[in-house]
Amino acid sequence: MHFYLLTGIVVGFAASILAGRYGRNVNFWFVVCFIFPPTFLVLLALGENQECMPDMQNQAQAMNEYTECPYCAERIKKKAKVCKHCGRDIPPKEINI
Repeated sequence: MHFYLLTGIVVGFAASILAGRYGRNVNFWFVVCFIFPPTFLVLLALGENQECMPDMQNQAQAMNEYTECPYCAERIKKKAKVCKHCGRDIPPKEINI
């Protein structure tokens, strides 16, 4: 009995860590793997949650397209010449060669 309990706890923690890295529900996978440890193999077979991956790519792309207004600190596009929030002209960025 103690062996099964210890195995469930260890496998449950391992599954919750792996589920967190894969973008899945941590609590669900802990409980399922605690009750039935072989379901850990199912988590390994499923891999990363592909539904949340495009969101991460869109966020990374958006980070490259936007900058912060030097006057009001709101997010604006890098190509903007006037801040849409405060209406002030944005000074051009200098390029060091």
